[in-house]
Amino acid sequence: MKKNVRLSAVAALALSACAAGCGGGGGASTADAGAELDAGAKHDAGQTGDAGAVADAGAMMADWGFRPNPNGFRFPNRGTSRAGETPVTARLTPELLRRLFGPSVCEGQAASGPCRLVPNAQQWMDAENNGAHEGNCEGYTVLAAHFYAGTLDPMTFGAANAYALPLNEALEGEIMFWAVTQSTVDPMVAPQRQFSPRELAAHLERAFAQGRSFLGTSLGVFGQQGGHALLPYALRRRSDTVVEVLVYDNNHPNSERFVTLDTAANTWSYRAALNPSMPDAEWTGSATERPISLRDAGPRRMLPHPNDAWQNRTMDGGGQNRIRINTVGDGLVTVTDGMNRTAGLDAMGRIVSTIPDAAVALRMPGNNSRPDPIFSVPRATPLTVTLDGAGLSAPSPTELLFQGSGWVLGLDNVRLDPGQRDTVVIQPGAPDILYRAAGVETPTLTLAYQSEGDDYLIELRAASMRPGQNLRLSVDFARSTARVSFDGSTAAPNFELYIERVTPTEVIVFDHAGVTATPSAVMGVDFGAWTGNRAPMQITFDDNGDGTVDRTEMLSDDE
Repeated sequence: MKKNVRLSAVAALALSACAAGCGGGGGASTADAGAELDAGAKHDAGQTGDAGAVADAGAMMADWGFRPNPNGFRFPNRGTSRAGETPVTARLTPELLRRLFGPSVCEGQAASGPCRLVPNAQQWMDAENNGAHEGNCEGYTVLAAHFYAGTLDPMTFGAANAYALPLNEALEGEIMFWAVTQSTVDPMVAPQRQFSPRELAAHLERAFAQGRSFLGTSLGVFGQQGGHALLPYALRRRSDTVVEVLVYDNNHPNSERFVTLDTAANTWSYRAALNPSMPDAEWTGSATERPISLRDAGPRRMLPHPNDAWQNRTMDGGGQNRIRINTVGDGLVTVTDGMNRTAGLDAMGRIVSTIPDAAVALRMPGNNSRPDPIFSVPRATPLTVTLDGAGLSAPSPTELLFQGSGWVLGLDNVRLDPGQRDTVVIQPGAPDILYRAAGVETPTLTLAYQSEGDDYLIELRAASMRPGQNLRLSVDFARSTARVSFDGSTAAPNFELYIERVTPTEVIVFDHAGVTATPSAVMGVDFGAWTGNRAPMQITFDDNGDGTVDRTEMLSDDE
């Protein structure tokens, strides 16, 4: 079978170096730390030394008990690709996906034995594997917390503690498993929170006081160009107004390091790097610019994580359910509902939302990238996703992944240029997506879904779109038909149509490049009537978009 072009989003969406779990649902509301911190003894801050390593001891305010040795991993954060491998050979497997989501990701809902993924789960796994080849700092952070808290046993992988474990394929799979949970646990159930430095000090002091009943949290710090996940484990006072958060940094596994909080100025600083091969630099932020975020590790242990995208149920037909939107790229992403309410990040990295019952989480790709928002939004109205390149200094590869009830739909191969502003509109009900390009693009739309009978993956690979041109794909699940249109430009569409039909016994592939039409044509694809086995597929053409079929063609299978 030919390998189809899978999405590299979500990315999915585990993404590149240091995918830190950050943010969610707005800033935390906690008491001001300046009133809560015990005055303690006064200490000169001393020298922090190179790269933020802990210097002279100050007054310990709160201590969870974790230490990088023996509770962290002795090897640094790394990606999952190897010499001679491609990024898609990362370590998520169908069996790990079944553990994460339950047997509904497998054809026939196989609860044990081999698992052949349903198309939408396969699409999601490929997206995650594509994105994880540079680093998994979130996975290192969360797994180390689980081992220390006793919710997972390191002896499963061959040693009594994390520091004694060798890095092998089984442990890499486990690290990646926990890295991707930042985008699988629903942000409505396990919200991320952004904190001012004062709020953070007070919150962690209370958390560490719980001892082993506290299950750990992933702390996200942000620089101008990316982010990193750390595991906080103690608070140390340097002065009346300076507090250090001691952290396990998986980029520097054999040293104690700290984030400095100035509770008077309400600012923070940390010497950080996006991956171990890069030099450290001073990262800074405040309550209003690049606030620190926390996402607790405990809720991720509540497996399997429910996800309507692969529940072996009939696809939604217009009900007021939710949709998840995963994003990849450096542009600002905003979701707007039909009442002009918005959710997303502002230019300072703060989460903002005026959409009722919407949640926004952050996924940090690192590697000189902005944090990627993950949205959970009601689908009662049309949703417009804006991809804004106003703040870019260079083109940014950009991807979206939508997850609905029984389906996953992705937009890939978009290059967002500085100043470019593209939009995507998705309607309530069955997938109906419109992508409007503001530049010259070669996008790929991929829809994977489950049905009562066979499951399908449909992919449109556009050869070229002109500024102002629209690409629209809508699917009628009941009739197993799709409608495709390109309008808004005098350029004639040209695209490749790729389809997989997944039956209980086999995967049948159709592939035809060079589908062309008039600029205003609406094309109908009757993929349900396709008999497979290199048989042609019927496509109708409404050349002027007036609702009347003008001609019919039988496309050959070039697979």
